[in-house]
Amino acid sequence: MFNLKQIREGLRQAGVLLAVAGIVALLIERGLTVGGLSTVALGLVLWLVGCWNG
Repeated sequence: MFNLKQIREGLRQAGVLLAVAGIVALLIERGLTVGGLSTVALGLVLWLVGCWNG
């Protein structure tokens, strides 16, 4: 029904892209902002969920 391997890979890729986008936002804004930090945190959470072998 669902291909869990592809879902996990998609979560990993989305997490990496979000984390990179958050880091770029932090660099552009030249400081720690809630938006940039939350984007990095969400990206790391998605990446970790994608790496989890449940």
